[in-house]
Amino acid sequence: MMPVPEASSITQNLIKMILKKMEKQMEGKKVEGISGNGAVRILISGKFQVLGVKINPRLARNVPQLEELVGVAVEDALQKGSDLIKSEAQKLLGGSVD
Repeated sequence: MMPVPEASSITQNLIKMILKKMEKQMEGKKVEGISGNGAVRILISGKFQVLGVKINPRLARNVPQLEELVGVAVEDALQKGSDLIKSEAQKLLGGSVD
């Protein structure tokens, strides 16, 4: 009987290749989280790094509202980033990723 490479080793190498390709695809991608009808905007990279924060100066007078809107915008940006990763993975793998 001929030796067969371990399936787990092949699987690990395949996963590493897919992850490297995904990382490359995410470079340069950006998503923006928005709250308060655009009063707060958070821009993040495909690697989930914050690239920019824009806040309407009128919100500076109402700190509790500002804090809430920043939180909502961050959550929106993170959700969009997660959705982007799923979309890119579907393209790469040619099917549904849930």
